Amino acid sequence: MVSKIGKKSQFFETSFLKDNKIEYREYQDNIIKKCGMKNSLVVVPTGLGKTVIGILLITKRLKKYPQHGKILILAPTRPLVDQHYSSCEKFIDIDTEKIISLTGKTPPEKRLIKFKKAQIIISTPQVLKNDIMRGRYDLNKVSLIIFDECHRTVGNYAYTFLSKEYMKSCTDPLILGLTASPGKDYGTIQQLCDNLYVENVVFKTYEDEDVKDYINDIDIILEPVDLPIKVIEISQVLDNLFSNFLRFFIDRNLINPYKRYYSKLDFLRIAQDLTFSLKYGTLIDEERYDGRYLNELYFTSPKIIEIVRENDLNIHSIYSYCSSCISILHAKDLLETQDIRLFLTFVDKMKFKADQDNLSSKRIITSDHFKLINSIITKNHLDDLSHPKLDKLITLIKEEISEFKNNKILIFTQYRETAEILKNIINEEFGNKLVAEKFVGQASKIDDRGFTQTEQIEILNKFRNGEI
Repeated sequence: MVSKIGKKSQFFETSFLKDNKIEYREYQDNIIKKCGMKNSLVVVPTGLGKTVIGILLITKRLKKYPQHGKILILAPTRPLVDQHYSSCEKFIDIDTEKIISLTGKTPPEKRLIKFKKAQIIISTPQVLKNDIMRGRYDLNKVSLIIFDECHRTVGNYAYTFLSKEYMKSCTDPLILGLTASPGKDYGTIQQLCDNLYVENVVFKTYEDEDVKDYINDIDIILEPVDLPIKVIEISQVLDNLFSNFLRFFIDRNLINPYKRYYSKLDFLRIAQDLTFSLKYGTLIDEERYDGRYLNELYFTSPKIIEIVRENDLNIHSIYSYCSSCISILHAKDLLETQDIRLFLTFVDKMKFKADQDNLSSKRIITSDHFKLINSIITKNHLDDLSHPKLDKLITLIKEEISEFKNNKILIFTQYRETAEILKNIINEEFGNKLVAEKFVGQASKIDDRGFTQTEQIEILNKFRNGEI
């Protein structure tokens, strides 16, 4: 399967694979050798080429069934379908008209015709499930199904139906499940294997002997910045206000008073434990414990519900103070790490909620601490303040362009609002020299529209082609 090209270059070479397209990697070759005859779950971390593993197994099945065997690649989203379609066109040496993609936007009549004529079909699973249930086509001539992001093969997800239908209808089935994260525990992984009829599990890490030679070192460089004095002043006031509200939990033994650091997660867990305990009640009691319910609780010795009952605590107050603490910590996070506009917008939202008699927000807004914060904001015109990391980012981008001639840069942000701000700042700073675009999910907010899958695909293609 391997062809050596000169001394430095080496490529996979086999029937149905275009020449000199996929560079040889030993671990990929080893994986394929293990997956050619058995239903397999392949777990590899990001960057090790799950798509290439799928392509190589496709060529083996095409070699076995060159005329009548169909290959099916399933992916949960349209952008992933588009990615697999492009990879098949790029690497697999068959008539491109025999490589098709099916999504919900393809009319049913056209899907039926395309499926019958195609040799490689890339599809979202729900579309295929619906068509099979309606009898439009079956899977008896499918020689291989690849389940991308196969950790989704649980419950009523379409992957579960399709794997069962495939094993029932095909005389020589072969399944390949690909994922970087098979599950958090043994039970979840076993269920995944059962649902995919897995006979063989291949697990690779960056440290494996046949992998490590192909991993590039990643330089991680921290660039510290100094916050403006007024930001530090407001942050300190928020710390003091948080300490006041934290006392509610310490006095009632609801939280460890000796923790060095408190996060939003601490208060989310208190609220979640309380909600879970109220929902399932005595099922969590020790005498009825069967291992399922207690594992869902974060605090178990003692349980939050036990503290509430023993001290006759007001449950609504606990929820309310949890919400107040989470809001303060979130405001502090926005203030210290994001553009000041995100902090000011969040403050306005708290004011609005307080006007609507939301107790957790009202508790913050009516405090003396917040009145001090409000006066600092008003007197110092903080809406004109720029976070110092924005200037640092522009400097780093200029260095990448001038010193390293790098015109493709990925910038990750924690919040979508920051992505929009960065896009505008970069485009204004660099003009035609560098075109920036944000990339976000499909979910939309009132003032922030999400991207459709079609828009996501278009942006990815523009980035690949150097248009952005």
